[in-house]
Amino acid sequence: MTSKISCARLILEDIRKRSWLAALTSVAFFLIIPVNTMLYLSSRSAELARPSSRSSIVESLPGLLNGDSSFIFISLALLPVLAALTGFSYIHSREKLDFYHSLPVRREKWFASAYLSGLIILLMPYLLCAVLAAGIGAANGIMSPEIAADCTLAAAGGILAMFVIYNSCVLAVMLTGRTATALLASLAVMVYPLLIVSNFTSLQATFFKTYSSGIVSFPEKLALHISPVSLFDALISDSAGGTLGALLLISTALVSVLLITGAVLLYRMYPSEAAGNTLPFPLAAPIAKVLICIPTAIFIASMTQELTLTSETLWLLPLSLFFAVLLCAVTEFIYHNDMKMLLKGWRSSLITIGGTALILCIFQFDLTGYDTYLPERGEIEAISFHPDSFSQYFSYPETVPYYTSELGYFVPAEYTDLLYELAENGIDNLKSGINAQDSYSDDFDSSRYAAVLLQYKLSGGNTVMRRYAVNIDKAENALRELLQSEDYRRDIFPIFHVDRSDVSDIYLTNLYGQEEAADLDKAQYNALLDAYEKDVLSVSADTLIDGTPVGELTLYLPDPYQADTAGEPMTISLPMLYIYSDYTNTLNLLEDYGCTLRSEIDPQEVESITFTLSSDSWQNGDYGELVSSLSDNATVTTYNEETRIETSDPEDISLILEYTEPYSAGIMGNTSFSSNYVDIWYRNGNTFGYATQAAGEFPPPVVSYMCANPVFIDSVHLLLNRA
Repeated sequence: MTSKISCARLILEDIRKRSWLAALTSVAFFLIIPVNTMLYLSSRSAELARPSSRSSIVESLPGLLNGDSSFIFISLALLPVLAALTGFSYIHSREKLDFYHSLPVRREKWFASAYLSGLIILLMPYLLCAVLAAGIGAANGIMSPEIAADCTLAAAGGILAMFVIYNSCVLAVMLTGRTATALLASLAVMVYPLLIVSNFTSLQATFFKTYSSGIVSFPEKLALHISPVSLFDALISDSAGGTLGALLLISTALVSVLLITGAVLLYRMYPSEAAGNTLPFPLAAPIAKVLICIPTAIFIASMTQELTLTSETLWLLPLSLFFAVLLCAVTEFIYHNDMKMLLKGWRSSLITIGGTALILCIFQFDLTGYDTYLPERGEIEAISFHPDSFSQYFSYPETVPYYTSELGYFVPAEYTDLLYELAENGIDNLKSGINAQDSYSDDFDSSRYAAVLLQYKLSGGNTVMRRYAVNIDKAENALRELLQSEDYRRDIFPIFHVDRSDVSDIYLTNLYGQEEAADLDKAQYNALLDAYEKDVLSVSADTLIDGTPVGELTLYLPDPYQADTAGEPMTISLPMLYIYSDYTNTLNLLEDYGCTLRSEIDPQEVESITFTLSSDSWQNGDYGELVSSLSDNATVTTYNEETRIETSDPEDISLILEYTEPYSAGIMGNTSFSSNYVDIWYRNGNTFGYATQAAGEFPPPVVSYMCANPVFIDSVHLLLNRA
């Protein structure tokens, strides 16, 4: 006969039994929320009195409710674990379990009473402390309807974050027969989706030559929305920042429903004789062992390589197999608590070892064809083009999203076939042993190949990304074709992404590596930028690929993410708006504004020069004719593997200047510079470094801008080669 005892009475009785936990939770939340808030605001009372710093303190109040302090973050994670383990610990004791289940109370009611009492013990103190913290904020005069709404959202995020962790631990308790192993199971339940995805992306980056991170794949997105750990972190951070979205709430609700449902179903069939055993369901033991040990072994092996700075992929397989064997033995010991039983589950151990080896072989030999994959032409809606050199050539405003500025803009549809052929060239090079991953090594021949990132937007809605090493002449020809499109130029050049109304200053960097402010009004700013945009749209592709800039513009814009103590946006720079000799509109306008064109560095403005040669260049006599022409005033010093020639003789300076030019990688990179460089000390106290012409080449004239009555700034934005 079923007892008529109400669930409410069971809940109250359970709370009474766990009064120590209620007291611990109350004290912990009281110290880390209202007390911490009071101390924080008290320590910043002087700042609260100043309008310039008041806004930043006011905006920080919601974060004090759920995650501004590491103590809050840790407590929100640990206290739900403690509540779940203590609430259902009776199922791990055979005597207690037999007693509870012998009473005329349905199992669902026992589950509900323990589950709800744990939530009450967690949430009631938290809510009360959150209200107290908000009241402390109001007492300090920083409460408003907007801040109250943000505090409510932050408290809701904290509640949901604890709810997810609590449900995960309740399920873990039902999966085990001991409290100690329930802790391990809790960890497994919370991180397992992230563990799988982490291994997947790590193995892709390790073995696949065309892999490039940047696009969050569907499995990664899915893992972030189903893993309790990632949900916990997102709920805390998003709610504290006031950006808690509907998708995150839906994911939290679905995951919580799955966890609770699983826990209830397992509790209903939980056998009494399972108490005290590692797993309540023996048939699930080998399955759990295989599912946990395989990804864990690979993860530990990858982490071992990271920590030991071992990059050779050949070590990953033996390390993974070693950890797979070790984990299998540890798991069997946990199951049986007997060293003699380590080989009892030998079948599942063999499956674990074999599965680990199979997964690594799939990646090692690319059995899925990842590197050679190329979508059918009919599947492709658009392709983006982004050589590695773009990252060194372009600097975009902060408002331009990373996934477009760093991963490339999609080209007009008529150029799809052009880039498809470039991708085929990259795959052909890959089959010949030339890949983009080697572009970071000294062995990569950058005079023949260029690393290029391509994105394929497929008709099904997916986006696939691959990185190839393509023939540089083919890449340059492709870029020449793409630059025929005005729309593509507007996409890739940063000047077209600048909000004119935000420009506060324009500076010009000259050949001397010095910045000078353009003393212009707003109308002149706009005229100068109009002229620059016109030149960018009309300049030939050959100039952008092979030309050397004669100057550089730097725009100063407000930082959209940071403000000063007065609440005003801080200023950030947008450099690398290069000026070429073909930019006639820009140059003419600059001349009208008081800038004069100079064709060379004036030797009389140079105090001294240091010409640094690599050991190979010095031993091979690459610059023998130049060195032999220098006067006796030049001193030669060998330092490590470099030879430095220092001189302040005017004739020597003039000779060396003929071999000196500014470094410009060009829009597709430039390899015409040697590994030697020149440092110039000017008489005005400034110092700057320059590249040298390769030995035997006649240096072209050097061009610079010097404005009338310039105001020189020490900071330098023109990048010169110091390779």
